[in-house]
Amino acid sequence: MRINTRACYAIRLMADVAKHAADGRPVSLKDVALRQSLPKLYLSQLTIPLRNAALLKSVWGNKGGFL
Repeated sequence: MRINTRACYAIRLMADVAKHAADGRPVSLKDVALRQSLPKLYLSQLTIPLRNAALLKSVWGNKGGFL
């Protein structure tokens, strides 16, 4: 079974958020991009369908990010 790049990046994004948001604090997309060595702009495009599917929750504000 082959997984395309978009799905692979989405899985890496979800795994990183799950690992680092364990204490309930939102994880910024910038931090995920740095840890995973992925482009932030591409990750931001992946968050839209993940939020629509209720797999990610976005938190707005200065200390915002994703859960």
